Amino acid sequence: MADASNEEAPSLLELEEAGEVGPEEEVAADTPSGDVEAILADLRLADTHRGSARLARTIQDELATVATLSPSRGLRQAPFLVLRRARVPAVLVELGYLSHAKQGRSLAEKSTQKQAARALARALIRYVSARRG
Repeated sequence: MADASNEEAPSLLELEEAGEVGPEEEVAADTPSGDVEAILADLRLADTHRGSARLARTIQDELATVATLSPSRGLRQAPFLVLRRARVPAVLVELGYLSHAKQGRSLAEKSTQKQAARALARALIRYVSARRG
């Protein structure tokens, strides 16, 4: 399981997972039996994590073209429940903070929303195209 990449992530994880199924119950239903199956499951998980990292970098690169969303706070990792069990590359995207005076106004503007949506679409197209190529 991936470690949190900053000091805030563990507290966010705790909030996210409050009331969720405990890790031991969650894993028990999907635990591979046998050494070979466990190795194959680990390899699939590692591939999924690499794909998620590539997807995140591609999204960040495209979102950097939206000036009103700058500056970027960078990429961060944390084993959020919604991502931890993903069997395909998965990321969470945070465009900014509605509570921030400047960013909140910018995020409320249709032009910023359209630019962000286009940047996300370009990123997904780039990512899928690279995987096929």
